[in-house]
Amino acid sequence: MRFKKIAAILTAAILSAGVLSACGKTPPTASKDHIYSAEMILQTDEKYGYISSIVSDGTALYFYTQKWEQVKVDAPLDDGGEPIVVPALPIAPRLDIDVVSDVSEEPVDEEETEEIIEDTEVADVDVVEDFDVVEDVIDIAVTTDVVSDNSYYISTTKNYIVKTDFDGNIITEKELSSYTSEENRYENFNRLICTDSGKLFGYKQVSTYGTDENGNYIGEEKNLLVEYDSNLNETELFDFIDIIKPDEANGDYFYVNALLVDNNDNAYVTSGTRIFAIDIPTKQIILDLDLMKDETGTGVSDMYLQNLYMMPDGSVGAVLNTYTIIDDEYTNVTTLSTVNLAQKKLNDPVDFPNIYNAVPAEGDYSFYYSDQIAVYGYNKDFTERSVIVDVLASGISNIGINTLIPLSPTEFITSGYDEDSAVEGLFKLTKLDPETIPDKKLLKVASLYQDYYLIRYVREFNKTNTEYQIELKDYSSTGYTNFNQVVTSFNNDIIAGNIPDVIYLNEQVPYDSYVSKGLMMDLTPLFEKDPDLNMDMLVPSMVEALSVEDKLYSIAPYFSIRTLVGKESIFGNETGQTLAELEEKAKAIPGAKLFQSTMTRNEFMNSFVYNVMGNYIDKETGECYFDTPDFEALLELAKTFPEEFNYDNYDWMAEENAYRENRTLLNFAYVSDFRSVVNTEITTYDDAIVYLGYPAHDGETGILAYLQGEVGIMAKAKNPDGAWDFVKGLVTYREEAHQNSPSQRGMFPILQADLDLYAKEAMDRPFYFDYETREKIYYDNTTWVGDGEVSVPNNTEADNAKVYALIDGISTVMRSDNELQNIIEDDIKAFFSGQKTAKETAAIIQDRASTYITESR
Repeated sequence: MRFKKIAAILTAAILSAGVLSACGKTPPTASKDHIYSAEMILQTDEKYGYISSIVSDGTALYFYTQKWEQVKVDAPLDDGGEPIVVPALPIAPRLDIDVVSDVSEEPVDEEETEEIIEDTEVADVDVVEDFDVVEDVIDIAVTTDVVSDNSYYISTTKNYIVKTDFDGNIITEKELSSYTSEENRYENFNRLICTDSGKLFGYKQVSTYGTDENGNYIGEEKNLLVEYDSNLNETELFDFIDIIKPDEANGDYFYVNALLVDNNDNAYVTSGTRIFAIDIPTKQIILDLDLMKDETGTGVSDMYLQNLYMMPDGSVGAVLNTYTIIDDEYTNVTTLSTVNLAQKKLNDPVDFPNIYNAVPAEGDYSFYYSDQIAVYGYNKDFTERSVIVDVLASGISNIGINTLIPLSPTEFITSGYDEDSAVEGLFKLTKLDPETIPDKKLLKVASLYQDYYLIRYVREFNKTNTEYQIELKDYSSTGYTNFNQVVTSFNNDIIAGNIPDVIYLNEQVPYDSYVSKGLMMDLTPLFEKDPDLNMDMLVPSMVEALSVEDKLYSIAPYFSIRTLVGKESIFGNETGQTLAELEEKAKAIPGAKLFQSTMTRNEFMNSFVYNVMGNYIDKETGECYFDTPDFEALLELAKTFPEEFNYDNYDWMAEENAYRENRTLLNFAYVSDFRSVVNTEITTYDDAIVYLGYPAHDGETGILAYLQGEVGIMAKAKNPDGAWDFVKGLVTYREEAHQNSPSQRGMFPILQADLDLYAKEAMDRPFYFDYETREKIYYDNTTWVGDGEVSVPNNTEADNAKVYALIDGISTVMRSDNELQNIIEDDIKAFFSGQKTAKETAAIIQDRASTYITESR
């Protein structure tokens, strides 16, 4: 049985699952069991830089750091002793220029004007007699040479190894290397290994590069295993490449993916799907195991070695990820096998959580593991995990807790960057006494995927809100192998009565089913009675696209747009054109194709057909429109594309110029920036563009909105007031570095005032915020055209108006539907093979899709 039918059955069962009693209960109190404080015990960025690897031998901490600095120095002079000049970037021509009709009549200071003219060097130009209207404009690229300020920057990199006690007091430090950007040298110290016997090893890469007398590239790379004594003096043991000797001529390259050393002085290293063991004293390979040469099961499409771990019994465990595709179902399986040196093989695998950078633990746990939400402990057989440190409830900054060093069951050392204080260093996490923590109401938030924006907002909410504390459950982080299982797990919780207050959605969630089954709360009354946030403050077209029968069940703080784009001179300026109309206009251009020559049938289906499925369904009535001439034409077009494209002798420059030369007419546009118009016109088309939308049924524009951060409140939320506080705060939340600029988010904001600010910024030079000082750093907007870089001018009012019109034309929220996609994929095969016509295929899809939509509503 397919996933979507299972989901429909699950959601149908919810209303009779005894969860109605949840309404009206007093919100539960938030747990205080896993709340920790984070104290910086050593700041490293000022002297040592950032920490790349940290280990402990039980008595002290050891860590690598890298410090990067740059200094401004005088630039070289030419043979005549003059500063070298830097050619300015040409300014790309604009083909659409606004005519100025209102000229200021302010008096001119003639004396001052004469002085300016006398001091200005003027090239020979044609004089324009009539300045009232300029009929013809000649595009001129500016190529003036600009004298540099006689300076440039040299960067210096320093690598250190440092030993401290558990309070951050430095015991020993050593500068390992120092080099500048002028030395054509690179050194990277990125891994420390501490054995149970107290030996300290490290891994470093040393690269040198340059050119010979003929200008050919020359370089050398070393991958070195090193050892450190008690004073942190370094001894190079060997170069892995010298011992393993990869056959680079046949594509056999070596790189270190995982590395550890056991108590018998054997170094284990993985590269790709190979595991090597090297006896350090003799420098001999004692194991060379290539897992891709073993039988790994039917349907394996890919695998990789994720990590190596030292097991409690002293053996080495290898974590393997295996990707399979069976019956079009993608699955990822993670297993752990111990290395059998005697038999030169891996022992039988056991299931292992799909986790990275686990830390071996003692006592009740086998491993500690951390993500952005919590630090967990896994039991001995890796089947269950327990929260040890609730990072978000503690309001702890995401300071790199994957570098966890356990000191005791209630105390940990970690390293990383503290986003609150903007400093790098060592931190100590200490469990707080629950008696010292004030009571808060529990607010449950369920997320079906992990999103960094959500993580930051939840952390900030928990730090600042005195009434509520969020418990975030991320269903995607619990070891499931595909998204269907994630949704099924969430549905099972709903049926069992484990209902969150808030659900954080994405485009793959069966949203329409949740709405039709009454699981989601209408947010409209909450907007109407809120004094700080009402629907008039939102982008109107987004409210319309999100609404279902005049009710708003979800909201998203950000969105981008999916649309087709082409030249205005060819397609006009109307959105919602049918595919037949687009094809008819393409026929007027000799030799032109609608889409690029590299387009395959599968790419077209993924980029076009599955994006527009929602255009053929009325989300309010559930009626389908697949048995229409529009959809039949879509199938016919899909059939014209090859199953594969042969990239032999592919000319990428010719393909890039095809849009400019009217050989390729349409492109898929992902618009999230007011500057997109100017960039696309200059980079791709060299002409004024039109955003066409996708061909849609019944006069729709076909302009799709892709949501980020979509959130809704469950109809049976135990804490609806706190849920509204969460949703309202999410819509208006601005990360600290972006307080003055919603455009820095990289998507359109749903708040109209922020959108208008975004448009205003596009008419000025682009900028970013310095991460430490929070100051705006302005820079010039440039892009590549062909093989040259050009400057991109700032937006005009006309450019902004084109984007506003695009946003106003949004007709549909983009939502994936795996079951509907499966229906189309199944039935289209007979059409592609010539067994059925487009009309017959569309009728079959219409029948199956209508049945599915009816069952799932």
